[in-house]
Amino acid sequence: MVAPGSDVNRGARKLAAGAATCCDGNPMAHGSKVNSCFPTGLPYPGIMPFLRTAPPAQLGLAEELDPDAPETRDKVRAALGSAQLLAEVDAMPEGAFTIVGERGVQLSGGQKQRVALGRALLAQPKVLVLDDPLSAVDTRTEAAILDAIDEASRGRTLVLVTHRVAAAARCDLVVVLDAGRVIEAGTHDELIARDGLYARLAERQALEAELEAM
Repeated sequence: MVAPGSDVNRGARKLAAGAATCCDGNPMAHGSKVNSCFPTGLPYPGIMPFLRTAPPAQLGLAEELDPDAPETRDKVRAALGSAQLLAEVDAMPEGAFTIVGERGVQLSGGQKQRVALGRALLAQPKVLVLDDPLSAVDTRTEAAILDAIDEASRGRTLVLVTHRVAAAARCDLVVVLDAGRVIEAGTHDELIARDGLYARLAERQALEAELEAM
């Protein structure tokens, strides 16, 4: 978990992806060092790399799948549903093949983010690294996406970079970073009991959620 305003997201992603090392050891995935499993680094999904920028600039969700395979359409629709984007894509003139412009200019920030998430879930990787995938969605959409991420994380390693306690609370281990330093680590309940930065963030975000619901 990254404290709001902390400029360490890039470093956290690089460490998880094996593109950077730490002095005390190496990140592990499925019982092996990340650098050993992925010599060139562990790929992680951003937003723009998952939108086609070459004409025609489409959503490009199924580029890695066999377009003629009967299960491809079902897989794509399932991924869109998990990313809470299915209804919006169905409303587009050409569905998932709608031209969305250079770098997805016709999509909102939240839609771009959910397209990236949908493609990441569609790929079903052994290790999934998500960098603040909920920053541009509302509370209701956040809850549905978190359920989908929970389902997608079964049987694989998930590294989630987030400043939202609602997301961090679902993780087996929460590591709190502030100003580039690890200041807390433990489960959600353990960190709440310690009454540190994580607990203060949880209290503040719970109050913000209550005010939003009024």
